[in-house]
Amino acid sequence: MERLPHFVLRLGMVLMLLVGPLRAQQDALFGLDARFSQIVRIDLESGAEQARYPSPVLCKPEGACGMAYNGHAVYIVDSTDPDRRIYEVGAESGAIWHSMPSPPGSIDGLAYDDGVLYALDFLTDTIYALDPFDGSVLRELSPGVDIIGGMGVSQGRLYASRIRPSLIFEIDGESGQLLNEWPSPSTVPTGVAAQGSRLFVGDFRSGAIVEMDGQTGAVLDTFVREMGDIAALSAGRVDGVIPYHIRLERGSEELRADGLVQLEMTAGLYDAQGRLMHTNDHSLVRFVLSGDVEQTAVATASGGVARAGFALNPGITLVVRAELDGLEPVEKTIRVVSPTVRTTLEFIESAGRPGYLEVKAHLFDATDKRAVDDTSEVHFTLLGGRAMLAGPPTVVARDATASSWLYTDGRNTDITVEVRVRSVVGVATLNTGKWPSPTEMSDLTVSAERIAGRDNIPPTPVEGLRAVLLGQGKSAAKPVAFIELSWELVPEDGMRYFVPFGEQVIARDGIEGYRLMRSQNSGLYREIGVFPPGTDRFVDFVELGNNYAYQIIVADADNWRIANIEPGSAADGARRVALSVVGVDAEGNEVSGLFDGDLDVDLDDFFLFADAFGTNSADAVFDARFDLDGDGAVRLSDFFLFADNFGAVAVRR
Repeated sequence: MERLPHFVLRLGMVLMLLVGPLRAQQDALFGLDARFSQIVRIDLESGAEQARYPSPVLCKPEGACGMAYNGHAVYIVDSTDPDRRIYEVGAESGAIWHSMPSPPGSIDGLAYDDGVLYALDFLTDTIYALDPFDGSVLRELSPGVDIIGGMGVSQGRLYASRIRPSLIFEIDGESGQLLNEWPSPSTVPTGVAAQGSRLFVGDFRSGAIVEMDGQTGAVLDTFVREMGDIAALSAGRVDGVIPYHIRLERGSEELRADGLVQLEMTAGLYDAQGRLMHTNDHSLVRFVLSGDVEQTAVATASGGVARAGFALNPGITLVVRAELDGLEPVEKTIRVVSPTVRTTLEFIESAGRPGYLEVKAHLFDATDKRAVDDTSEVHFTLLGGRAMLAGPPTVVARDATASSWLYTDGRNTDITVEVRVRSVVGVATLNTGKWPSPTEMSDLTVSAERIAGRDNIPPTPVEGLRAVLLGQGKSAAKPVAFIELSWELVPEDGMRYFVPFGEQVIARDGIEGYRLMRSQNSGLYREIGVFPPGTDRFVDFVELGNNYAYQIIVADADNWRIANIEPGSAADGARRVALSVVGVDAEGNEVSGLFDGDLDVDLDDFFLFADAFGTNSADAVFDARFDLDGDGAVRLSDFFLFADNFGAVAVRR
């Protein structure tokens, strides 16, 4: 998983810890000139024009557009835009960094303040407070007056205009209550911006920008004499921190009929919290190839991800660079492979782990040689038998092999495994009663001479698996936690049915019971309990300082069935628990952030925390020690807890 470079994260966090928030040295004013569809940057000290660059919207007629500034980028909306989008463009480059759906109605005013984007609908006179990540509506404000033209915000006060008659309104940004109204110094006030106590009003007809006192409404000066057809204004403090980054990944690789490899590269756009900007359908990303071949392609993001395809010769080495103007470019060095076209499976019994089998996939290319350069993801799926996949379901191939692990109870069974590398699929069946160890299986191996008839219909998977932290205590002087596991009984629990076998009929129970499995710190799942039918809960004792994931098997005579849990889903989160170690200081207060083994929270702990920042419980590298709030992710909320404890000294753990 790629994240922001560690030195950038470390530097930013060190500055936050040691010196507090840095104050920017400059304020900025932006205007939208509808005459040329250009964004204009204006010096807030002198009123001089500093730069111009194209706008993503046209803003006609009469400037029915809105603009806001967040310290590093400008938001722009056009009420006549058929796509009904809000665009976020880099304040220096003009490149589109983000886009999101516009609220319903006709939006012609935007303002940004303290993580909230405000949007003005001039048809309903409603102001929407939006989440700038995806445009979702947080709340609606109804000041009760006719508002149209422009909007600004400063210190929790919204300023909105009316064109006929021309007025400026002061509105409470939280409640929407109308606080003041003043005559507009502009005949057609289609632009309003605020910064501190300074209020700026633009005139679409004259191109002038007039400065007012944001507290009294008094006209102070004509700040700019002629800017153009002013469709919108925005102002704010320059912070210089860009919270977006690109993650470059190798996508699919397919061998074409002409012998070339079709390689797809993807560039995802993410915010500072590591969230994919999934509403972004407009950013243009350049993919630049250098090395054995030089090519450039431009792709438009869809759902926050831009994709570009290249037809390349197998075996060449490339540097792939992803660029979006104004953001930090990223690059990868890759080798184009001759892709896997065939797989075989090998089952190896674990000498040190009773009940565990290593299932190893071997990859071969079109020349029937080992595909040692293919580093594709290999997906393992258990199709049947009294077994479960105890290791990772997806593994990156290394040296033409990839391995995962199976767990079984040793009873005679047929274990069928599917392995998939892109579109290449191989299946093998291992009969544990006939199996010499080890043996290599081909693409499809079917066992023969079964000892007895077996059904191949597994029971219904368990639903509702939940892991809940009950409390903490000590066991053998070690801190432990008590985790209650609960689940719903399957429909077959308590049933009895009859199966024909030759000339006989055999009575069978619906299920044998349940087997509970636990994974510690993303390791192999291990069995922690076997329960008879009718059991729906269990209390587990575990050590602190680890993250745990649980899985449950429902078993009948011939089959095991695990719970169907989608990674990253609510059900996935419900079966996970992350436990961090907390110390105690001399006054008995809890001390969090003891990561390096000593009893003080210092920079050594901080650098360890910085390395883990951005990970979550779905990542193989996730370490629960750094998840201080226990929500399954290491993010800003954990950093603030760490900062609160920075400098603290514990007397014991």
